[in-house]
Amino acid sequence: MLVVHGRAYTVAPVDDAARIAARSRQAHLLLVDGDHDLREALAPHAAAVVEFLRTACGSGAASLALAAAPDPAHPAG
Repeated sequence: MLVVHGRAYTVAPVDDAARIAARSRQAHLLLVDGDHDLREALAPHAAAVVEFLRTACGSGAASLALAAAPDPAHPAG
């Protein structure tokens, strides 16, 4: 799990995000300079987010096969 939180966001304090991330050894906390809308604040962290997703989703042929597998809930048509 990747927990992303803006340092300037006050509705849910940074401490809340830290507590959520601390509940799991698999969680990672990424604090960024920003408020509620983090679209621009995430840009400098794009490489770290992509690397997290690659690691979390696996790499190589197995994950490619999974991504290419048909979704039984949404058949092509």
